[in-house]
Amino acid sequence: LGIFCQPQQHNALWHCLVFADYYHEKLEVKIAEILEEKTQVEEKKQIITEDYEKLKIKVAELLEEKEEQYLKEKQIIIDDNQNLILEKDKVIAKLTSQVEEQSQNEKQIITDLKEKELYIAKLVKERQERVLKQPIKETSSIGLQFNYLIPSMGKLFIFTRL
Repeated sequence: LGIFCQPQQHNALWHCLVFADYYHEKLEVKIAEILEEKTQVEEKKQIITEDYEKLKIKVAELLEEKEEQYLKEKQIIIDDNQNLILEKDKVIAKLTSQVEEQSQNEKQIITDLKEKELYIAKLVKERQERVLKQPIKETSSIGLQFNYLIPSMGKLFIFTRL
């Protein structure tokens, strides 16, 4: 301003005021433009901030849904595995029961066989005692005496063949 406002000029003050007024208006326009730009930038910043917050919420929701889906799938797998384990346990219990039953049957068969063996031994002994007590018969060379013990269907049959 000092360049244009020299004391030698009569209208210098007036020119200085006009010049100052001109630049004042330009500065006000520029300030208004800057304030308008600032307002627009703040509005854009607000929109971006809101969008960012919405995106954060959306990402959090998606992560939560993904985690829930993962947990559901994991629970399904766990349930399936537990069901398989239960089925295997049932099969094992059934097979164990069958093995125990078969073992009991085998023990019973062994016991029955021992009892029959003792009974057969007793009958053989009795038969031998009876044979020894009987008088000896004369036999021809053609006729021989055979004694047979034949177990059949849980009963003991003694046949004598002459």
